[in-house]
Amino acid sequence: MGTNNSGRILVIEDEPKIARWLVSFLEQANYSVTTPPEGATGLRIAQTQHPDVVLLDLMLPDMDGLDVCRII
Repeated sequence: MGTNNSGRILVIEDEPKIARWLVSFLEQANYSVTTPPEGATGLRIAQTQHPDVVLLDLMLPDMDGLDVCRII
């Protein structure tokens, strides 16, 4: 997770390479990033931590990304 105050981004992504690439890019841009690999965990984080932005994979292993989006 980044260490600055530019904003908090939640990246819900189950592909490790994509998640690492996004985290690297976003942290270089001074964002704090959290990256759960499944929808249910991402949903809990979104509801408790209230990120500024959510980047959401639509094809997650445990639930459909559109369902996560609707709930958020």
